[in-house]
Amino acid sequence: MNNAELIQKMERERQELHELVGIYGFQHPSVISKSVQLDQTLNFFQLQRKTQKESRLYSSTGDFRGELLEDSPRDYTIAASGSGNSREPQTHSRKD
Repeated sequence: MNNAELIQKMERERQELHELVGIYGFQHPSVISKSVQLDQTLNFFQLQRKTQKESRLYSSTGDFRGELLEDSPRDYTIAASGSGNSREPQTHSRKD
């Protein structure tokens, strides 16, 4: 389902929810069920958009995560000597 279809579905479910609230009030099981359904659709939509953004990011920049995992972690601390403005990388062993 593409974004436009999901947006239409979310709007339709939102309108149905408002109609049910007008008829039954907030505590009726059918209102709660429709609210849960709308929440699930919204969550799916957000997950799909996040996945699309990540996909575009990695396709435009390359997947750099493998490079980061191969490097040892570095902790940049202020050097004890000098003006205090320089930073020196200190390599620590990886804890897996």
